[in-house]
Amino acid sequence: EDADLKGGKWIRDDDSVSGGQYVELTRDWTITFPDFQLDSSQTCQLTLFSLLNFGSPKVQHFLVNGENFPDLSFEAPDETSWVGEHLLIQLDSGINTISLKANWGYISLDYMELLYRPSQAAVDTTTSAQSRTAGYDVFMYPNPSTEVTHINFHLPANGDVNMELFDMTGRKIAVLLRGKMAAGQHQLEFHREGLENGTYILRMSFEGNIYRDKLILQ
Repeated sequence: EDADLKGGKWIRDDDSVSGGQYVELTRDWTITFPDFQLDSSQTCQLTLFSLLNFGSPKVQHFLVNGENFPDLSFEAPDETSWVGEHLLIQLDSGINTISLKANWGYISLDYMELLYRPSQAAVDTTTSAQSRTAGYDVFMYPNPSTEVTHINFHLPANGDVNMELFDMTGRKIAVLLRGKMAAGQHQLEFHREGLENGTYILRMSFEGNIYRDKLILQ
């Protein structure tokens, strides 16, 4: 509720979402979340809960402390499911500001959640006190990587897992994992097999939640 909203928007009532309201964004909008302060520079996990009631996917501009990051592509299986988009971002010691700006526009947002890593202590930047986490965790090491990358992840329940690697243009490079998996801790190894040096995006989907993280190959 404390986010700064500019441009085309509607506030919608819905008892099923946090705080009983969400924002429906149309065209030429910018949403800036409340500033928050960190005691030290660190990598944090950002989650944005979205509803693609105008169709999927939707690509939006993403800014941290006024600087452009790679655009975020929001995806959902249908137009009625709320989906969590996850990514890791490096934040500075002191005051930090996160903003989204319309590119394709037409998306609905419930709230943002920011978690410290590795402590996972929550920073209260949500639009509600309600907590709705994805329920799983992904960790890649080493990152940057030269040859083999170990990918650890935890599943809270049995379900379908899809893990893919994309380049920064959005082109799919590899399917790392696809199928049903049991709840618990899992690990797999990714061998670069001739991939050029650069930044890639790991995308993992599980039970309606989508997680993204950068993998740097050197």
